[in-house]
Amino acid sequence: MAERPIVVVLHNPKSGKAGVDDDSTIAAAIGDRHDVRVQTLGDDDDIPALARAAIESGARTVVAGGGDGTVSAVASALIGTDVALGILPLGTSNSIADALGLPLALAAAGEVIATGHRRTIDTARIGDTAMLLMATIGLHARAITEATPEAKARLGVIAYVGKALEVLRDQEPFAVTLELDDGATVRLVAHAVTVANLVPPRSVLAQGPPTVEPDDGLLDVTVVAFSGTFDALATSVHLYTHALAGLPAERENVAFFRASRLTISADPVQPLMVDGEHVGTSPFTIECRPKSLDVLVP
Repeated sequence: MAERPIVVVLHNPKSGKAGVDDDSTIAAAIGDRHDVRVQTLGDDDDIPALARAAIESGARTVVAGGGDGTVSAVASALIGTDVALGILPLGTSNSIADALGLPLALAAAGEVIATGHRRTIDTARIGDTAMLLMATIGLHARAITEATPEAKARLGVIAYVGKALEVLRDQEPFAVTLELDDGATVRLVAHAVTVANLVPPRSVLAQGPPTVEPDDGLLDVTVVAFSGTFDALATSVHLYTHALAGLPAERENVAFFRASRLTISADPVQPLMVDGEHVGTSPFTIECRPKSLDVLVP
């Protein structure tokens, strides 16, 4: 009888979705066709190091059980390998899972890991930080990173919306300079700048281009400025509806670009969020890594 393939699950019990804290429940969701080994993460655990250890133990799939930050951390160790990333979306937003068309229910997500096929997608790198989803400065970055764990646990993704409305009242515009890989330099005024590799439609401030494709070898840059709260709300609705229809933004306060590599600076300096985590400040250089990660999808 052939040995069952090893699947290692790195489970973050402090992710936003409550009620999934039992190793046997997680293992059962993936099923007995695999040798499922669940490891619960502690506060001080080095997630990429644990993912690398899982590969060394013979795992052909390493599963991130948590939110976008956990998924990105696990994925960072798998980039450039032939080991697949599985996702159990247990976080608040679960934007990576949503953008890949993954089900959010535990049993259905486990079935994808057990039976799904591999899709090879791009990733990106900012210094030593790997990115699956997006990097952003300005309004979006503040809304995500300033939402409290208590609000996320109580309200889910609505906590980000509430924080965005709160932040909008005091978010000052900033000067931004984009140095693109074709040699062009673009200078604009913005309230938010997003560089996306993979995003769901609800990440409205990333939705300038008609589509954001995770396997085209390019990064999609959206720059948005507002003239007030009403303009911000109107722009958000416009971006969301156009994203659902696969159409580009058509407002004068939205600009978008595509590049495989670019450098972004801001005045004043802005905090930088990558895949839901605060990782530094501007300026930063980001580069696409085409077709560098295998992900299990339906």
